[in-house]
Amino acid sequence: MTQNPQIPAHRGMKPGLRVLLAASLSLNLLIIGAAAGIAITGGSQGRENHTRAPGDMAVGPLTHALSREDRHTIKQSLRRSATADGWNKRAHFEAMQSMANLIAATPYDALAFETELARTLEGVQSRMGDASAALVEHVSAMSDEDRAAYALRVQGILNSREP
Repeated sequence: MTQNPQIPAHRGMKPGLRVLLAASLSLNLLIIGAAAGIAITGGSQGRENHTRAPGDMAVGPLTHALSREDRHTIKQSLRRSATADGWNKRAHFEAMQSMANLIAATPYDALAFETELARTLEGVQSRMGDASAALVEHVSAMSDEDRAAYALRVQGILNSREP
């Protein structure tokens, strides 16, 4: 088949643009998947023992067994400490944006990506430490009866997820 001289030949996509397109598509699919999951499950609204992921056994049962009011109290405490520490969702989002840019960069700089990932994970681990401390403080403030009821709810969640 002969090429029409008036139609320019297709040269293909630049490699950097291809990586950026793939990263953009992946992020869009992630957002669409999350939105669909929330729409299908109805989010956590109205479900005391809502689970976020099937493998969420690290501390998930401990938080899911709390009442909505208890979770709200702990979240408020965490928000106050996050503000004092300078952590916020915007900073975390910007770190994720930075990592997306590092992943898409040509040439790829593995050390820069590893450094940004480690910095971000340090922040996440710090927040997890704050959350653990808030949970311990909250459970410590419970009466014996409330703590016993809480333990039963935790055990009920564990029984429903037994491996």
